[in-house]
Amino acid sequence: MSKALLPVLLVFSMMIASVLVQVELDIFSGRPNPSWSLSAEETQEFWKLFRTLNVSSQAASTREGLGYRGLIVREVEESNEKPHEILICDELVVARHVGKTRALVDKGRALERWLLKTAKGQIDETLYKEVMSELEGN
Repeated sequence: MSKALLPVLLVFSMMIASVLVQVELDIFSGRPNPSWSLSAEETQEFWKLFRTLNVSSQAASTREGLGYRGLIVREVEESNEKPHEILICDELVVARHVGKTRALVDKGRALERWLLKTAKGQIDETLYKEVMSELEGN
């Protein structure tokens, strides 16, 4: 391979990795919710975990009211192949894509916990601990 191609390949690989996932902690009313981006590796792991979820028999509804309402996941660049928005809370995952909604089961809140752990160091530490404590049932 030519040494002249290396910078081009590096930029191209960075562009591919730049299609990342944005996660929003749905918790506040009246002010912006904290959010963070997943790394390329975390994005791959997220989709891997997402694909393992089973269809839910529950209605596709989410928690409302004050306080922690879950996580909202969006791909930075929308794709026709992946959901446009995914809501995750209380063992329920609601995936919305092109006017369709699908409910999935997040057994033991595994995906929700994994996603919240990616926020460590990227959102306020006290807030992180409060929500993690709620997920752990403390």
